[in-house]
Amino acid sequence: MTYITKQPFDGQLVKAHCYTLENEFLKVNVLDYGAALQAIFMKESQNKDVILGFDTLDEYIADKNNAYHGATIGRCANRIAYGTFELEGQEYHLACNCPPHHLHGGINGFNSKLFDAKIEQDHLVLTVRSEDMEEGYPHALELTVTYRLSGRNLIIEYQAQSDGDTFCNITNHAYFNLSDEMTVDHHELMMEADFYARSDEHGLAGEICPVDQSAFDFRESRILADQMAFYQQDGYDHHFILNENGKVILKDPVSKRKMTLTTTQNGVQIYTANGFDHNSGKQNQRYEKRAGIAIEAQQIPDAIHREGYSAVLKKDEIYYQKTVLCFEIDHDLESKGELYEIATN
Repeated sequence: MTYITKQPFDGQLVKAHCYTLENEFLKVNVLDYGAALQAIFMKESQNKDVILGFDTLDEYIADKNNAYHGATIGRCANRIAYGTFELEGQEYHLACNCPPHHLHGGINGFNSKLFDAKIEQDHLVLTVRSEDMEEGYPHALELTVTYRLSGRNLIIEYQAQSDGDTFCNITNHAYFNLSDEMTVDHHELMMEADFYARSDEHGLAGEICPVDQSAFDFRESRILADQMAFYQQDGYDHHFILNENGKVILKDPVSKRKMTLTTTQNGVQIYTANGFDHNSGKQNQRYEKRAGIAIEAQQIPDAIHREGYSAVLKKDEIYYQKTVLCFEIDHDLESKGELYEIATN
């Protein structure tokens, strides 16, 4: 049984709400500002909050287009090269808010919008409308984000529709930290991904490469700090192409907390908070470099410029994505089995 409650989460100039979804295993706070995950508490493990973020709305607003803590990202997650693309023979120009590229939907993306929220039985449904040419994207688009709990699973579903051909690639930007330390260096990461995309000096995904014998080979569980040290890799901000039905597993070997991610998307962007530098956070904490790890389920970045890929949403077609996050204690697995739900269309 999932219970959902609502309380004010107001800032000085913006009135918002925090919705709490709670069952036997999890308590999850979701804001209608940015349709953002504000907290995920694992009840089975000291009620640990396993994502980074802020305690107040004003902090989320002040941080706009910086860390993107827990936010829904769109219309287009990640980068679009040089902020331009062509669709139906017409060229469109977007804000280059991460010079020289467009990032995460632009200056006023979904992360900074106030969504309409509605509780439907055990679901929280958030909707927002993006008007024609908003942030430079053609045609109006309506997005629905649905959060629900099922046992140890947090399930996020996205559905979007446009009145004309447009560009759409949605994700969530939560930073996870499963440990009791303020770093993810000693987390273990496993990904069922045989290929990754190289990243240039501006973070734009480039050539698709095999992960074999590289810093990007997480097909077996690797400790992040050890993998980076061995290959002299200073953090990650890279896209990994998941194998069919591939999953991502993040685990803290000390606390035994474990998260399994499955998604209908064909890839994930892994970002180890490389740019954090004494950033403010919850409960007066300061987030340093690699304080968390974002695992962003999404299409390959800059898909509109890649042959064989497309993030074009056709008129009146339905964009659909489902991502499942399962949180469990590793020592329970022998007796209870793997209890995560698989994200399927």
